[in-house]
Order: sequence, then structure tokens, then C-alpha cells
Amino acid sequence: MGQYSKRLRKFLSAAAIAATITAAVPTASAFTFKDVSVRYELAVDYLVREDITNGLSESKFGITEQIKRADAAVMIARALNLLGEQAPDAGFNDVPERAKDAVNILKQQGIINGKTSTRFGADDTLTRGEMAIIIARAYQLKGEAGVPFVDVNNRYMPFVKALIANDITQGKTATLFGTDQEITRGEFALFIFRSESPYNPVFIKVIEPEDITARTYMDVSLPNVTLLMRGNNLEERSVGWEMIDYSEPGEYILHGDINGTDLKTSLKLTIETTPEAINAQKADDIIASLPETITLEDEEKIKEARYLVDEVLQRGSKDMIKNLSVLEKAEHSIKLLYAIEDAEEVIAALPDTITMKDKESVEAAREKVDSVLSMDAEAAISNIKKLEKAERTLLLTGLINEAEKAIEVISNPVTLDDAEAIETARAKVDEVLKVDPEATIKGIEHLDEAESEIVILKAVYQAEEAIAALPDTITLDHRSAVDAAREKVEAALALDENLAINGLGKLEAAEGRIQELLIESAQVMQK
Repeated sequence: MGQYSKRLRKFLSAAAIAATITAAVPTASAFTFKDVSVRYELAVDYLVREDITNGLSESKFGITEQIKRADAAVMIARALNLLGEQAPDAGFNDVPERAKDAVNILKQQGIINGKTSTRFGADDTLTRGEMAIIIARAYQLKGEAGVPFVDVNNRYMPFVKALIANDITQGKTATLFGTDQEITRGEFALFIFRSESPYNPVFIKVIEPEDITARTYMDVSLPNVTLLMRGNNLEERSVGWEMIDYSEPGEYILHGDINGTDLKTSLKLTIETTPEAINAQKADDIIASLPETITLEDEEKIKEARYLVDEVLQRGSKDMIKNLSVLEKAEHSIKLLYAIEDAEEVIAALPDTITMKDKESVEAAREKVDSVLSMDAEAAISNIKKLEKAERTLLLTGLINEAEKAIEVISNPVTLDDAEAIETARAKVDEVLKVDPEATIKGIEHLDEAESEIVILKAVYQAEEAIAALPDTITLDHRSAVDAAREKVEAALALDENLAINGLGKLEAAEGRIQELLIESAQVMQK
């Protein structure tokens, strides 16, 4: 080639020294672009290291992106170390400030021209044909070669010939150079790098990768290989390793294709065990270290053991965990301890003096306790007595309220229509007294009086009903009915001798008539 960059010689020398020192463990690439394939790797690395260009972002170089003519001018000027040299204004009115120095010096050097005398075409994308002209002029490339491309006209022909003769490009296809196609950033990097290279690498031998022994398949990182090139230069190449399943312990022979070549390589891979077996052992060790009585302080260890167990169960079986039942019991204990703690906190929040306004809070506390007892019927809840007392207070308060409401329904004065209400009120009062014999019930005196009054009213009603049932004409056949009516009257008067009972005159008349009939009957029998 006609011209080489000093920086490239330095770059390649440093790379060779580093590769020689590290032997089969090449140094890492200087960039981390995710879109740079093996084809472009060395070229992009060179351009970035030497500040000829940067990526579009920290992770993207923009291999397939196009380049504006102004940006291409800046990069070419940087590659040739021309920035900073003085040059007259090229006369173009569309060149941005950032590219003016580059365009001016390249125009002066005869490397580039504008679209017209006043227009450079700064924002136009660069074509492969234009790039062929620029590269050939910039690096003073000469040479003759056959041009198989049907899309190269006389304007571009000598420059494309020079690129082919100097191994800069081979075209887009066997018959197309892509003269009018926009050049990509990846192609641009290759053109410059190849133009600055002092020699074409020639392969000598493959430095085979060392065999790998890994604890598990997850610890395996398949290596690249190193190619020994002419001049004792080492070149790292990635390998397309064959896809085989080496997840189980054993020895495997892996074959691979060295990318960018027709070469192949291989290595022996030894897998000692499985991640599941390792995790199972770790889990069992943690479980074995758990105390017999679990506390909340053991939660983190239990969680760690469960994580390992879950990892095992993704590919393995429960049989790999010797103490799985112990872990499950410990997890249950942690869950129970949190449930107890939760219940105790809710109970502790209850006020010392319980009213009906606290009903929801008390019921919520009971739900927490029931949840605990459903997990362990013998679980100890430290302040359960406070909850039971609160529940008893609510129950008693509720019963008292019901009893007092039942008493309020009873009329004053009492009538026979209140009989059922009085019985209901008494039943409510009895429910209260079962819970607390000393309970104070508002209106209890009214109930007691109503009960006494209803007994008297019932007795009077029964007496009057019995008298009313007596016929107007009395015979000896009515003697028992008359006696029964008298008994009811006496029963009522026994309750209150001052009672007024309707129909007493009728009863007395009936009793007198019965006496007369008895006398008449006796006289008849004497005859």
C-alpha cells in the first residue's frame, strides 16, 4: 500500500505483545458494542481506540447505519492526522462548523470535492463509489486488477481497481460493487482499517483451547481460540461451539467452527456434579443447623434453605432433599409465630374499657386468634384472656341491651296483652344473669311488677271466664263447674283480697241454687 498510519503500527504491535504475554488467554476487547460481529471487530476496535470515531451509544456502534459526507470527512482527516493543519476555506456554504477544518484540509490535499463549487453536500449520505475515490486518494493507492463489477463506470473504475489490487474490498457480490449504494459505518471501518494495515494477516496455526473441568454445567464458559498469524502475531477468534447437553456429570468432547475461517477446534469438558446436587447438600446443611424450637430469628436461614430447595426442584426431585419435612415444619412454625404475633398485636390494641363501639375490633381479634388455632389448636397466645374478657363484656352488654329493650315494650299499666312481652323480657333477663348474676339491668323492677300484675290479671280473667261459662239455668249436673269457678275466684282473691271480680253475684246465685237442689234431692230420697 502507498501510505500507512504510525498509530496502526503501534496498535498492532501492542496487540501482538499483549497476545504473546497472555498466550491462550487473549486480552479483552476495548469496546462493548453489542452490534459488532467478528467480521468488523478488529476494525471497529482500531477506529475507536485511535479516536477516529466513536459509537452511536455506549452499547451500539451502528454497524448498519449510513454516514453523512461531513462526518466521513472528519473521520478521514482524523485517520490521516490532518486536523490542526492550516488550509484555505474550500468555498462550501453548507459545511457545519464541526467539519469545516476537515473539509478544508481534505479539499486542499485533493482528497475530496464538493457536489458543486459552493455546495459540499455535508448532509448527504456517502456512497460506496464516493468512498472508493476518497480512500484511494487519501492513502495514495495504486494498482491494476480485474474488475468483475457491472455497476462501476469510468469515473470510479481506476479507484475501484486500486482498492481491489490492495485487498481493500471485494464488492457487495461477485458482480456488483454497490457503487451507488450508501456505505455503512461497518464498511467504512473496514475500508479505513484495511487501508492503514501494513500487511495482510496470514494464518499459521490454531492454538487449541485447554480442556475444561467444571463443578457443574453452570460454571462452564466456553472459550475463544487464538490463531498464530504471520509475524508471530496472535489473533483471537470466537468459536461456534456445537450445542450438546452437558448438564449431567461426565466427560464430553465439544467440537466447534472458528468464526471467519474454515477451521475447526475441539476440547474435552468434564462436569463433576449437578447444581441440583450442590444446592440439595447446601439446603440439607442449613436445615440440619436449625434449632429444635424455631424462633423468628431463624427465618432468614429457613428462607435460604427454601430458595435452594426450589432451585433443586426445578430440575430435580424431592428425594434429593433428605430433611425436607423438617424444613416444611420449620416454615409452618414461622408462619404460626407471625400469626401469633399478629393476633397479640391486635388484642393489645383493644381498649381496657370495652363498649359496643369496639365490636368490630374485638371480632377482628377473634378472627386472628381463630386463624392461629386453625394452624395449632394448642398454640399459646399471651393475652388471650384480655380478648375473652372483651368478648364477655360485649356479649353481656348486648344481652343487657336486648333485655332492657324487651322490658321497655311492656305497657304501664300492664294488661293481658303484655303477657307474651313479659315472658320474652324475662327470658332475656335470664340470659343476662347466666352470664353475670350480678349484672345491673335497667327496668328490672318494672318487669318484676309486671310479672306480678300479669299473674293477678290472668287469675281474674280465668275466674271471670269460668263464671261467664255457667248457664243461666243451674242443675245438679253443673255442680262441678260451679265448684271450679269458686276455686278460680278463691285463687284470684288469694293474690289480692281486694280484687273486683265481675260475675260474683251470678256465681253466688248458682251456688245457692245448687244447695236448693241438693236439699230437694235429699227429701225425695227420704220419701
